[in-house]
Amino acid sequence: MRFISFILLFIVIPCGINAQTFVEGPDLSNTLPGDTFTFSGPFISISGEMNTPTDGVENFVIELPFGCQIDSVTYSILDPSSVGVNGYFQFGSNNQESYSASGFYSFNAAGQFPTVPFPVSGPNTYQCVAQANIAFQSVWHMVFYGSCTPCIDPDIPSLSVSSDSVCQGDSVEINISGNLNSATVWVMRTDSCTYFLPEPIVGNSVKFIPSETKTYFIRGEGGCVVPGKCDSISIVVSDSVDASVTQSGVWLMANMNNASYQWVNCDNAYAPIAGETDQSCNICQHSTGNYAVIVSDGFCSDTSDCFQVVTSGISENIPLDFRVYQTENEIIIESYEAGSFDLKVYNLKGQVILNSSHSNEASVHNNFSPGLYLFYIENKFGVSLQRMVIE
Repeated sequence: MRFISFILLFIVIPCGINAQTFVEGPDLSNTLPGDTFTFSGPFISISGEMNTPTDGVENFVIELPFGCQIDSVTYSILDPSSVGVNGYFQFGSNNQESYSASGFYSFNAAGQFPTVPFPVSGPNTYQCVAQANIAFQSVWHMVFYGSCTPCIDPDIPSLSVSSDSVCQGDSVEINISGNLNSATVWVMRTDSCTYFLPEPIVGNSVKFIPSETKTYFIRGEGGCVVPGKCDSISIVVSDSVDASVTQSGVWLMANMNNASYQWVNCDNAYAPIAGETDQSCNICQHSTGNYAVIVSDGFCSDTSDCFQVVTSGISENIPLDFRVYQTENEIIIESYEAGSFDLKVYNLKGQVILNSSHSNEASVHNNFSPGLYLFYIENKFGVSLQRMVIE
């Protein structure tokens, strides 16, 4: 079987308007039965000649641009050499439209076979068959009328984002400016414009929680369009801060070092406590309540859970008179209060590195690593917290 391709001129028709004119197609009089033809152009006139008794069949294919369709077909049979011509035209697997003599025939493509319109073997491709059933020459002429919906590529989108630098766990929203035109959906990809895992976007914005620093690519796709260029936007994701807290009795201390701190009162709608900006909470040691801390590293911030502190039984009116100082080899804790006391020493990780009981005075061998330490001293009168930097 031979394959012959003809490129025809396009007629620009407004969207949704049927054409009542056509582009004249080639004369198929010299073709053989079984030849296949491809036409590019929405409005086509086909004329030809079938020579039997070979098999009396002419096959041809009509390909229309995407967005175009055949609305109706007319055909006429002209046979000056015979009065007994009969045969049929058939479109793919649809019912046959018969003719029995010279004359003019017409039907609507969609209405003639309402349950099975013109079958499509590819995008806007129609498979047609014409056949004469007697051993005489049959000359025929067909005209296809159609309409086109123009295919318009999507705009290259313009992207904006609620924030291009966020903390771990924060959400962002990307907004898209531009028209999809004949495309059906905006599609977002990561890493490249053609990455194989597209994520369709509903509407003109997408909200999500980025897990890591990435660049996002968006373009219009679907329908008749050929996917075009993307716009891209990068979002930087920073690690979240450590807002955990260590509690020991009435003592609360944020675990993250080298940060900014603001202690808040959970019982008062998380209101900031004036002056409480140290790593440990001072007022918590003297006032029953529920407390939390807001920790910030200068970019990201987070709020800890609330911790309950109960100070009942501790005298807030009698200050504990303890002195903590270091010598070359020892750390000395002196008390001017009568009686024994308990000593706990915490490092900045909230770990207890020393837990002991003493009477009036204590000396501890200075084998600590350089750093900041908290000395928690408690006796029957109350609690004293003292910090010491050991070099």
